[in-house]
Amino acid sequence: FWGAVWKILSKVLPHIPGTVKWLQEKV
Repeated sequence: FWGAVWKILSKVLPHIPGTVKWLQEKV
């Protein structure tokens, strides 16, 4: 499940401003 989700996120997230910062805060 997460494998498929991560593939989608890896394609979409780089195009969303502030995503990297948000992920760093979550991790």
